[in-house]
Amino acid sequence: MGETSIDKTIKLVSALEMRSLEEKSCSLGVSNQMLMDKAGLEIALSIAREVGHVRGMSVLVLVGPGNNGSDGLIAGIHLSSFGASVTAVLLKERNLADTVFTSVTQSDVNVEYLYKLEEDEALSILSAEMKKSFVIVDGIFGLGVNRPIVGWFERVVDLVAKKKRSDSLVFAIDVPTGLFIDTGQIDEVFLPPDVTLALGLAKIGHFTQPGASALGRLQILDIGIPNSLENSIKCNLITRKEVSNYFVARPSYSNKGTFGRALIVGGSINYVGAVVLATAAAYRSGVGLVTTVVPREIYSIVSNNIPEATLLPIDLDGSNSHIYKSANSQLLYENIHRYSSIVFGCGIGLSHEVGAILEDLLLSNLQCPPVVLDADGLNLLSRVSNWWERLSCHVVLTPHPGEMATLTGRTISEIQSRRIDLCSEYARKWGTVIVLKGANTIICDPSGDVWVSPWADPVLSVAGTGDVLSGLIGGFIAQGVPVKEAAILSVYIHGFAGETFSREISKSGLLASELLDIIPRCTESLRNMN
Repeated sequence: MGETSIDKTIKLVSALEMRSLEEKSCSLGVSNQMLMDKAGLEIALSIAREVGHVRGMSVLVLVGPGNNGSDGLIAGIHLSSFGASVTAVLLKERNLADTVFTSVTQSDVNVEYLYKLEEDEALSILSAEMKKSFVIVDGIFGLGVNRPIVGWFERVVDLVAKKKRSDSLVFAIDVPTGLFIDTGQIDEVFLPPDVTLALGLAKIGHFTQPGASALGRLQILDIGIPNSLENSIKCNLITRKEVSNYFVARPSYSNKGTFGRALIVGGSINYVGAVVLATAAAYRSGVGLVTTVVPREIYSIVSNNIPEATLLPIDLDGSNSHIYKSANSQLLYENIHRYSSIVFGCGIGLSHEVGAILEDLLLSNLQCPPVVLDADGLNLLSRVSNWWERLSCHVVLTPHPGEMATLTGRTISEIQSRRIDLCSEYARKWGTVIVLKGANTIICDPSGDVWVSPWADPVLSVAGTGDVLSGLIGGFIAQGVPVKEAAILSVYIHGFAGETFSREISKSGLLASELLDIIPRCTESLRNMN
């Protein structure tokens, strides 16, 4: 899932945060009933817009035990008033004396009390209704479901998923049945929607895989929650409007020094391409000058592949277990003050001596500019006990899930199942910005703010794309974009470039170097918004 036109700030909430917002709305004069009435109307209007017309159309509303069921009933009333033939099937006993149900009985909505019947008889009635229904509204479960679906509801979901008409459209209210909204995980029992109608705000699971790829089309409906309440929400979706404000000015009276200097430290005989990609990406960000520090052994290869770079070669010591001579540390330290950002780790290897250089850069009293750590730089850092207690500069960590597992001592599966929680936890603990790569990449900072990328394109799942991202981040930092904003901007552009390749060229077969020619187009598109 991605986006190219969202032009406002989008907050992402957990189930608990959403319930809190609803409670706070009441204190501001917006009652639960008002929220529910507004939700039901907006659901009905969205369905009508999506299908074009509803007059004479058969609509089936699957009504569960909670508020989603109530929202579905209210939507059914409105759809009936629009001319649709609406049947609501009650899957669980409800309070038949409440205001919502009283309104249903006074409308033209047909109600089937399936929960009163034997299961086989109830499923037979449900199957018959499905054969004539073009629209199916999933109001079975809402935000509170966090355990597997079993028993009667399992049979219902299984029947609907397998027996619905091929031309029918399923609209999920807020969350598809079977999606755990706080984690994005999908139950074995799942009702795939064509459209998901998020009520009030988008939820974390709407932009967390694998759930994010199973929503169909996502629409966010205004149900009347006061906008002022959103200010307390820490989790944000990255939008093009947001990042278009992050660029630094580019005055016409400029020279290469105007736009910063980035230092890229990386490369080894086995991984020449990584440092070339990072260097080129830094230039594509718009930085004025890039100096690339590489072993002398690969100097000519790097020079031939990126002639725009200023190269600083350092000597190999002749040992298979060491890359750099210790004397090279001094060479780096003497040049640090000339640069406004450092990218460290792309293809650099895991020698003890390189690890010592990294420790000196991050943990000494040098006046070191912000450092972007990637790949081997992250693995080397994981070997240093309590490194976060000794940091002497701003650091951006850019791990993929495996590297994050190494840094934290957790399993990859745990990282993937709790991406936002763990990324945020460790950003606060370590005092760093963390870019947790993957589908819907996450950026967290020490204050607890979280930013989620809208992009989840598998075309980027290829070697070298991470080096491009690190180079972009370092390049924008060098130009004067603040560290967190540089990470957010780079993640958006990186995903935008991947989506552009996927849309215009191919869904697969991307070479990481091909991103380099697309990035300026994406950057210019964003700049032109202001």
